[in-house]
Amino acid sequence: MEQIMTKYRFETPTIHLVAGAKSTDIQGMHILLQQEGCPNGENKFTDEPKAIYLDALQERIAKHNKTDKKSSVDYVICVANHRVMLAEAKFKVGKVENIDKKELEKKINDTKSILRMDDYSFLEKNFILFKSETLQPTKIGKLARKFSNSPKYKFITATEFYGLFE
Repeated sequence: MEQIMTKYRFETPTIHLVAGAKSTDIQGMHILLQQEGCPNGENKFTDEPKAIYLDALQERIAKHNKTDKKSSVDYVICVANHRVMLAEAKFKVGKVENIDKKELEKKINDTKSILRMDDYSFLEKNFILFKSETLQPTKIGKLARKFSNSPKYKFITATEFYGLFE
């Protein structure tokens, strides 16, 4: 099992990972976190590391097909050794009590179902990102209990998330 101290190295994502993806769906991490409400002081990323922004992709596909947007996590990040990291931004959530376990699990499962993983494997952990003012130590404990202390979920701030990368 991976430890939180594991350091990851970004790889450039490929649009072939997601059906219907365009090169514009691959964006810099700084702008991606900013779009989801990450405070400037906590957003340490530049736009050099890239990720696939699934929100925009799902909205475009839903509009084109005249259907409801499918649920998905916010970011698909390719890391070294052909692995995929899933991350969900919850910067606009004021209270961790408002996090719905079933909704988050559905987003993760739905995301996994739309990705073409021929050459990739998923990391065991899914990262859920919060503002530091929201994610106090007592709140991390509440989230961990809500998610049955599952090692599949890591609740961290944007600054901590940045620290995971080389």
